[in-house]
Amino acid sequence: MNNETIDITTMLPKKYTPDWEKLKKTKTENLYEETAFELLKEAGIYTTLVSAIIPKVSYKRDEAILCALVVKAAKLAKAMIAMTLHLGGDRQLAMARELIEELSIFHYLLNDKDGSRFEQYILNSLIIEKEFVRTIDNNISKRNKKLVVEESMLRSVQKTAEAAGYNDISKLPSRKKINWPNIEILIAQFGKDLYLSYRAGSGVIHTQWDDLIRHHLIVNKDGTFEPRYEEGLTRPQPLYGAALLLVRELKEYVKKVRPEAEDMLIPLLDDLLVRIVKTADMHGDYLDNL
Repeated sequence: MNNETIDITTMLPKKYTPDWEKLKKTKTENLYEETAFELLKEAGIYTTLVSAIIPKVSYKRDEAILCALVVKAAKLAKAMIAMTLHLGGDRQLAMARELIEELSIFHYLLNDKDGSRFEQYILNSLIIEKEFVRTIDNNISKRNKKLVVEESMLRSVQKTAEAAGYNDISKLPSRKKINWPNIEILIAQFGKDLYLSYRAGSGVIHTQWDDLIRHHLIVNKDGTFEPRYEEGLTRPQPLYGAALLLVRELKEYVKKVRPEAEDMLIPLLDDLLVRIVKTADMHGDYLDNL
């Protein structure tokens, strides 16, 4: 494949400088949401830029995983920006949850020392495929006949496993033996409090009561309910929170995997990080003084 040289200076985003004085004086959250949105846009463009400087060559499995995670992060950032514009706060929380999980995996693998974490990742990912094959095999055994659709499913699973380096998916170890960390441990890499933000998105994805009461029902004073048809309000926190995580992981990735871009990108990312953190701190003060 082609390994073309890319002039990344043509892809750099325009720097967004928040109006700090207006943020100090604002009486509503709208300006914070606008600021957080613009900062996420800038972070999203940097993520796309970093994904674009990945050389278009053939990679071995573990290198390919890191490349794919950068590409996915760019796509998630773009989707979160678009959904914030056109949909409501519930979709925003769901997208933030997916991004948090993706970046926690990315961070864990970036800090691999001997390849063992990548092996854990692959084996844990193939558990569902292994269980899928077991179910299909049991159904075939019961009826003593293999359906055409089952043959297609088994070929698809086999192809997925072989791409990861495994020919016999039935011989893969159990989830317990793989020892892949659970999501709470992965997210704890970013700090113990972030798991609560991740759980906020869980209510939306799993359609729990807090999702219904916040986004899809109106609570009347007499304790009765009415359906809420309009989209729920978006909030600044998921926006600047996502931007913060993206920039931190981009910095680590560039330093460890793309050092040739470090001199140009790290100062720019550091500058963006300062603006994100300052916005988050000021928004915290705003909420404390409500």
